[in-house]
Amino acid sequence: METINKYAILIILILWVIVVAIITYNYENENTVYRNTEIIDTIYNTSVIDSIEYNIKQKDSIVIRLKEEVVYEMEKALNADDSTAIEQFKHLAGSK
Repeated sequence: METINKYAILIILILWVIVVAIITYNYENENTVYRNTEIIDTIYNTSVIDSIEYNIKQKDSIVIRLKEEVVYEMEKALNADDSTAIEQFKHLAGSK
């Protein structure tokens, strides 16, 4: 009976060592995946990023200009007198 207990303890100890080794190996693998990665900055990447930034700025300026035009048109419509409002309505309605 005593030898069976020794073998059971030995098997449990070996399994525990294997589990700890696997956990340690996986933890080191997860941490070393990106350690040796170098960022390569080429002229192509720089020019692509610059063109994307240019397109974003251009579209932003278009949006800002459109917003300003909408605000101007709204102020113009709100501050218009009756005859101007009637002319604008006729223009929007399609009559000449």
